[in-house]
Amino acid sequence: ACDDGVACDGAVLRVGDELRRAVAVDTECRSSCVMWFRKSTTMDTTSGRRTSSMGRSCSRRSVYGAAIVAGLIILALPLINACWPLINACWLRHSRPHGHSDITLDVSPTGHQIVFNASGTGDWDLYILDLSTLRVRRLADTPAYELTPSFSPDGESVVYAAGLPGDLADHIFVRSIRGGEARQLTAADANDMTPRFSPDGNFVVFARDKTIGHGPPTLIAGTDDYDRGGSIHIVDRDGRDERQLTPDSMFAYSPEFTADGMSVVFFTPNGEFSVPVDGSASPLSIGQLEYDAKSSDGSLISYARGENAPDYEVFVANADGTARRQVTRSNSGSFKPVFTPAGDRLLFFRESWPDGPMGVPKYSLWEISVAGEDERLIAGPDLFDTPLAWRGR
Repeated sequence: ACDDGVACDGAVLRVGDELRRAVAVDTECRSSCVMWFRKSTTMDTTSGRRTSSMGRSCSRRSVYGAAIVAGLIILALPLINACWPLINACWLRHSRPHGHSDITLDVSPTGHQIVFNASGTGDWDLYILDLSTLRVRRLADTPAYELTPSFSPDGESVVYAAGLPGDLADHIFVRSIRGGEARQLTAADANDMTPRFSPDGNFVVFARDKTIGHGPPTLIAGTDDYDRGGSIHIVDRDGRDERQLTPDSMFAYSPEFTADGMSVVFFTPNGEFSVPVDGSASPLSIGQLEYDAKSSDGSLISYARGENAPDYEVFVANADGTARRQVTRSNSGSFKPVFTPAGDRLLFFRESWPDGPMGVPKYSLWEISVAGEDERLIAGPDLFDTPLAWRGR
C-alpha cells in the first residue's frame, strides 16, 4: 500500500490532514509503486486530488525485475554446475560432535602408553602418550576424524572408528602404532563404532547404527546423524567374513569379547547381555548393571555415576556389582574410568569449565588407585586441545 495517500494502478484518494492507506491492486508491485508515485504523480488543484498518469508502470517494472532475476540465474548456471560436487559434498556431509566429552582413551597392554583421540587444533586425530616420558606423538595425521581407539592384545596395532571426508558414515580401521597406512575393515552405509579386538587379535567386534540420516538435517547447528549403538557385528582382522550377532530389533552398544574369546558381552537399555561369537544362541541377559570398564582378570568393574555432571564420581565394585565403593571425590565431575593392565589403578577424565558456565567443558587426565588413594594429575586440557604443543611436568 502507498503510504502517502496514493493507491497503485492509478486509483486516487482525497488528500486530507491524515494520510490514509490504500491497498494496492497489483500486490506484486507495491514497493516500486510507492517510489514511483512519489516521483510521477501530480496534484489536481481544482479537485484537490492527486492523480497518476502512468498507472501501469508498476506492472512493467515487475516484468522487468523478473526478467533480470531469470537472466542472473541463467548466467550463474555454469558456476553452479562447476561447483556442484563441492556443494553436494557439503549438503550430504556426515556429522558427529567432537568436543572433550567425545574423547576416549585406551591403555596399552604393557601399561606404558595410552592412545586417545584429540580435539581442538589436535585435528581430531589419534595420538599416543608415553606415560613414562610424558611425550606425545601423532599416530594418525589424516583429513578424517578418528574415534574410540583401542589397542590390540600385542600392543602393536590400534583399531578405531573414523569418518572420511565425503563419506556418509563412520567405518572401522586398523593401524600399526609404527606408522604406515590404515586398513579399512568395514564399508557399509551405516555408522560403525566402539571397535574392540578379540583376545587373540584375530577378530574385531563393533556396534553398528543402521538408522543414520543423510543430507539437510546435518546442516542445522546442533543436530547429529548418529546414535551410540544399534546391532553388534564381528569381522576378521583383515576385513573379511563380517557377520551380525544381534537382531536389529535389539538396541545394543559397547561390545567386548569375553576373556576366552568365545562370547561377546554388550549393553542394552535393559542391562548387560552375552552372545556366542559363532551365533549358536540368542543374546542372553547376564546382569542389570552398566559399567565403563572391567579389570583384565574380570574381578572388578568401574563406572561413573551422578545426578548432574559436577556430581559424577568414579566407583569400583566386584564383577557382580557387590561391594561398591566410591573412588573419587572431586565435586567437579569424573568420567570414563579405564583400568590399567595390572588392575590396581584407574585412569579417568575430570571435567572443568575454564571459560565459565557460558563456555564448553574441558577434560583433564587423572590417575588413582582402585582403593581411592594416591590421586594425581597426569595432564590438563591442553593435552587434548594441542597435543603436540603439550609438555608434561
